[in-house]
Amino acid sequence: MVITISNTDDFIRALRGNEEFQAAARRELLTQDLLELPAVVLDDRMNSDSLLLPVQARRLSNLVFPQLISSSEPRPKAWV
Repeated sequence: MVITISNTDDFIRALRGNEEFQAAARRELLTQDLLELPAVVLDDRMNSDSLLLPVQARRLSNLVFPQLISSSEPRPKAWV
């Protein structure tokens, strides 16, 4: 498919209307780092979520069992 581009508006229309052209323009204009950024962000998000789960569980147990916080008795190890 041949795309004729005479001005900026034609270029924008071609980007919006043709997925193949859009992908080719992306590959030419963006660095490899930028093209890989969505995967990096997703990976970081998954890693940070797994790190936050114990913290969130601890906060939840403090909300659900507030009497245990003020109690002088030690909490079970599963709650620490």
